[in-house]
Amino acid sequence: MKKSLVILVLLAISATSFAQGKGKEKQKENPSQAEQVKGKDKEKGKENGNQGMDDHDRKVWAGIGDQDCAQPSKNQPAKVTAAFNKDYPGAVNPRWTKCRGDWTATFNNGIFRSTAVYHANGDRKDTRTPIRIDQAPKTIFDKILKIDPATKVEEVVKVEQPRPKIIGADAVLYRIKKYNTGAVDKPEYIVVNSSGEVVKYDY
Repeated sequence: MKKSLVILVLLAISATSFAQGKGKEKQKENPSQAEQVKGKDKEKGKENGNQGMDDHDRKVWAGIGDQDCAQPSKNQPAKVTAAFNKDYPGAVNPRWTKCRGDWTATFNNGIFRSTAVYHANGDRKDTRTPIRIDQAPKTIFDKILKIDPATKVEEVVKVEQPRPKIIGADAVLYRIKKYNTGAVDKPEYIVVNSSGEVVKYDY
């Protein structure tokens, strides 16, 4: 009788273990909806050339085409590293990438996170910092809304140039991501000065 009872208990335990094992296998075969969505987003990012891009990267590099400018890169020229260290001596662990032939360093810049863009000879082209809309000059939006009152501004990137190419030009510009009336799916990117005037800038 005891033997029969022991055998029955052992059979029940093995049946339970077997069922749990099958459940885990089934779970592997059919991942949760959240895992499926996450996987699709990852694949979509790869298709769009956005592997490794976080929110900061997307704001800084959005609208320049499908080229991925956030892939980690090593062996930046000594002139570039020296120039960066001189410009931002307090920067800790900058993340270096390469974009369209320029070297870029993304780093914490006080309370902000910035990306500095350098030519191979060590000259800094500019430093780009995503900011809140209310941190940009109000005159920018007054001008934009005067042209199209229904314009929706979504993102602002502050662009600081060490040496503006045009004499007398503003050293600080603002790159605006906006949606015009009726164009809810197609953003427009413009660069403006602190007065809200659109300027040509090779962003």
